[in-house]
Amino acid sequence: MVEVSPLLMKSATTTTDRRAITHWSDLAPAVRKAVETISAAFDASPTVWVEAEQGVWYRVPVEHGDTSELADQLTTEHLCEAARSKRIRCFAESESTYGLAAYLPRAAGAQYAATLSSRLSPPMLAERLAEMSLERQGLDTRIEDLNAENDSFATQLMSDLEELSFLRSMVDQMGSAAGSMGLADMANQTLPVLNTSVRAKSLVLVTLAEQESNSAAEPNSEDNAAAPVELRVVSHFGVPIAEATVREIIERFGASARRGPVVQNWIEGGLTPTTSPPAGVQSIVVSCLEAGDRLWGWLIAINRQETAGSWETSWQLASDEFGSGEATLITTTAAILAMQAANLEMLREKEQILVSVVRSLVSAIESKDPYTRGHSERVALYTRRIAEQVGYKTESAERIYLAALLHDVGKIGVSDATLKKPGKLTSEEYAEISKHPDEGWAILCDLEQLRYVLPGVLHHHERWDGRGYPDGLAGEAIPRDGRVMAVADAYDAMTSDRPYRPGMPTEKAQAILSEGSGVQWDPSCVAAFFACLEDIHRIKEEYQQRERRRRKELLPDEEPLELPHEVTGLPE
Repeated sequence: MVEVSPLLMKSATTTTDRRAITHWSDLAPAVRKAVETISAAFDASPTVWVEAEQGVWYRVPVEHGDTSELADQLTTEHLCEAARSKRIRCFAESESTYGLAAYLPRAAGAQYAATLSSRLSPPMLAERLAEMSLERQGLDTRIEDLNAENDSFATQLMSDLEELSFLRSMVDQMGSAAGSMGLADMANQTLPVLNTSVRAKSLVLVTLAEQESNSAAEPNSEDNAAAPVELRVVSHFGVPIAEATVREIIERFGASARRGPVVQNWIEGGLTPTTSPPAGVQSIVVSCLEAGDRLWGWLIAINRQETAGSWETSWQLASDEFGSGEATLITTTAAILAMQAANLEMLREKEQILVSVVRSLVSAIESKDPYTRGHSERVALYTRRIAEQVGYKTESAERIYLAALLHDVGKIGVSDATLKKPGKLTSEEYAEISKHPDEGWAILCDLEQLRYVLPGVLHHHERWDGRGYPDGLAGEAIPRDGRVMAVADAYDAMTSDRPYRPGMPTEKAQAILSEGSGVQWDPSCVAAFFACLEDIHRIKEEYQQRERRRRKELLPDEEPLELPHEVTGLPE
């Protein structure tokens, strides 16, 4: 006989968790549908059975089970045969009634079956009716499953399109941002969009602190054992994660991520990793930001957002884990961010080289006229501050700063006699020195990276009333950079010492600027100068001239080396 008792069965996860099936709603949907199909075909209420372990069946205590004498004639073999053969089996025939044992779908790792009494004759008719009913129910279930798969495929297709759109937007950001968007800014814009596809509870971008070498040591590597890597979370999206947890993830999986993305899922029902999870972590994807041999950091996804409802199919279980799709998307994003970081560093190096070249040109100018040494840099500092006051954005203010550094580069073409003359210039000498804006333009015009400095270099001696040089432009026809630089240049020229006169007091220079507003200088630029006058004074007071580097200093009693052409007695 079959043992009848309340059922305690193992759950779908096949772990030690157990739950009691005490109500019709506790059954899996597929089992309920099959029972309803048989019930409708025979107009009877079947009894539901479950095989809790091999050959041991228990009655499921649902609301309308069969309580007739049929249970006394039912054996385990009837249920096992129906379940294994996936067919309907008759038993306990009598003159008017007989029993049917019907297989039901497997659900949550367990086999179900149903029994009922029937008065249909002959029994083969009842068997066939039950089989056809279950076949119809199976087809209906298959159609529902196919519709669900189609919906899943459509969702996946939309997700793939969103991923492509996301990657395209990242590439567009890199192209449009150029050097204006740092790694953290780009990540802050990227991570929320990335998470619509990844569905992580937390996305974290971790970078290495600045190091002297270009190639960062791996965490837990021998080279790094003595000095822990300094990490910095530069961007975070979603649920806050403790810094100690992030560091533990990097220490345990960061080195492996350099060989490929690391995916770990510790959720119940999935493949159990051989390692234990960090505190509060159920699943992770770790991908490194690496460009060439340079490691910039890691992009980490922590804990996947759960889907609604219980796990009934393998694809639902997989949807609550991080898989290859998420790992690929995170790795691609990390590669793009690493490329952006590398490009930014290259751009900074390029800008530094450019600034160094500019300073070398300025040094060449000032080596001709020691009395004007420091003039170009002070004018550049004044110009940048006035430009900010006028409304220049950061990048434009830095560009006009470089233009002001180079505003007198054309004086390289002016003779030393004219440039260093202590007295008043003759008309010929004035004409010569008035050519320095054109000379500066000619020197710089072929440097594509410095073309933006040309308007200021060429027009910083124009006057608002049109009586300036080299082109006699007036009013707003003068490029804005030239108008801003003209105020800064005039102020420093008036307040700096010259061989033929000392610098005038700042109050007098300010009075001259005020009187010349709208005549020699743009009124808006003069107004901006006075609006930031406190900063102008601070710049003047704090400015320290850069010392020119010398390869070798002569000692007081050391004679200079005698050059070969100065040695006497050499053959002609």
